[in-house]
Amino acid sequence: MKKILTLSAIIFVFTSCVSMQKFRDLETKYNETSSRAAKLEQDNLNQSIQINELKAEIARLTNQLAKLQKEYDDMETDYRLAKANLESLQSEYDDLSTRFATAVAGNRQENQKLLQELQASRDNLLKREAELQDQQRELNRLMAEFREKEQRVNELQAILDKSESEMRALRDKVMEALLGFTDRGLTVYTKDGKVYVSMDERLLFASGQWQVNAEGQRAVRQVATILAQNPEISVMVEGHTDNVPMRGRGDVRDNLDLSVMRATAITRILLENKGVSPSRVVSAGRGEWMPIVANDTPENRARNRRTEIILTPRLDELFNILGN
Repeated sequence: MKKILTLSAIIFVFTSCVSMQKFRDLETKYNETSSRAAKLEQDNLNQSIQINELKAEIARLTNQLAKLQKEYDDMETDYRLAKANLESLQSEYDDLSTRFATAVAGNRQENQKLLQELQASRDNLLKREAELQDQQRELNRLMAEFREKEQRVNELQAILDKSESEMRALRDKVMEALLGFTDRGLTVYTKDGKVYVSMDERLLFASGQWQVNAEGQRAVRQVATILAQNPEISVMVEGHTDNVPMRGRGDVRDNLDLSVMRATAITRILLENKGVSPSRVVSAGRGEWMPIVANDTPENRARNRRTEIILTPRLDELFNILGN
């Protein structure tokens, strides 16, 4: 009897050690995943801030462009008026010259008066010519500044338009590839310049499980095929749950653990495609803390139990222009 008790104790201690080792491995993976997720989230936040700053810069440059255009138009109007005035002065000068030539043989006093008027008219003419040249130089400077800012705005806008166009095309390609799953809890939409592939729990997992069913695997592999064709797209896989507490089973203690396991399961299927580099993909568990609707009805809780594949474009070209 004593030997039996001793053997049972040894088996119990050995089993506990194995369970604790699995727990520590999962906890280590969880911490690594959380760290990578936080970094990607910060990168995404920084990118969103930079995009917003870029849009503000474009708006500012556009306003400045309009102001420069108005200044240019005003300067051009002044220039035309000054030119007309110059032509009028030239006409007066020519008239005085004629009158002076005619009166050369006349009264000396009258001739002197005409000469003074002629000299004053000539001085005025030279002054107006100098002012006109200054206005022309300022007009040229404003025009050069206008062209430079217009070119920069056009370049930035072109890159943004190209990125948005590429993301719309990617969204359409994803929607076309996943058309057969749209009535089974899968939606594709764009938000903040990113493409979201959102899949309900019922398409991927059994309740409380993280093993992906056959139909879910087929949908995820369709997404992986598109990602392999678009190597410049970064990917984040996020697991989400409702707020109903989960009873811990083994190493999965709560909703956060479950969301991490589900995100990791989807990530592994994406990486089965050799065209999807692991460096492009990060998986993260959000648990119950990012619901899309209130957890106040069974239907809403079902909507919150989802996994999202978030596709983000690279804007290196745009940030290089801003940096320069």
